[in-house]
Amino acid sequence: MFVSMDRAVSMLFNRKEMCTFFKIQKAVQQMTRRNFDLQRLAQIAKVYPEAYSFNQEKSTGFMYESGENRSYFLVLSPVIPENENKLTSTLLIERKNQFQARLLDIVKHHHEAFIRSLNPLVTIDMEQIVRWHPDFKVDDIPDVEQAELPQPPNIPKHTTAKDVLEKARGLFGKKIDAALENAAKKFSEASEVTPTPKPVMDPKFKGIPPALLDKVRAKHAIKMQALLTMPPEECRQRSMLAKLPKIATIIKQYFTSERKSTLELEKVLEKIKFSLWNNLSLVQIDEHIKKLAELAPDWISLVVSKKAYVKINRDIDLNVVIAELEAKL
Repeated sequence: MFVSMDRAVSMLFNRKEMCTFFKIQKAVQQMTRRNFDLQRLAQIAKVYPEAYSFNQEKSTGFMYESGENRSYFLVLSPVIPENENKLTSTLLIERKNQFQARLLDIVKHHHEAFIRSLNPLVTIDMEQIVRWHPDFKVDDIPDVEQAELPQPPNIPKHTTAKDVLEKARGLFGKKIDAALENAAKKFSEASEVTPTPKPVMDPKFKGIPPALLDKVRAKHAIKMQALLTMPPEECRQRSMLAKLPKIATIIKQYFTSERKSTLELEKVLEKIKFSLWNNLSLVQIDEHIKKLAELAPDWISLVVSKKAYVKINRDIDLNVVIAELEAKL
């Protein structure tokens, strides 16, 4: 939404037109086909407060926004460098990258809080983390907080039940006033009381000695620490290694059905691609076969003459090969 909003603002700003929220709202909703309200605007302002300045302008003529007070409307002004007088495409890209980086920082903050809440605690330098924890649910993090936007003058703002009660006092009969006051008091007390959660033992751990559980959890914490700080290339290699047992099985079955020990590489690639459920390309499968030949040279090798061929040693037990591959994981 920030990108669509920035684009809409740039069109008005570059034409020297006033950027009211009402105009921007319509443009963004047309571009995104999604609702864009003051709540979203306040969230954007919270994430990237340096992107815009906001103020309430007094309405002249028929220029007003719909709302409680139609005498004022909210105006947005993009904050750009002093040597610029237009919101150029270069600035739009820079602002987009800045907004995305700040959003990522917010998610990282929640991820760090999640890591610190683990039991046992995963001792790790947060700067070294290169991927999300497998149990961290990005979609479940709290909504972005909202920044305070300028309000039209003389518009009362009710934030609590007490504020609403004070405003409504005297408008109704004494019995209704008393009922409202009692309801507000109960709501306030309910909001203040926060029950202390009791630790609940997971049923699947019932009967397991606590010392053994602590040992398993500590081992898992060490494993998570290694996973979260693993360099991308090492992670890619491990992902490739995890697929090799399945690929080796497909190759063995294909050579057995063909009753041969040597087949064209191109045919082997096509067979593996047809048999695998994941969307590996032929180039990626070729990389996996080369890795397999590197790790199990006694069982499989690549031969190149006029064409590239795959050769396997049919005397070696496939189970032995798979066991060696899995031991490297």
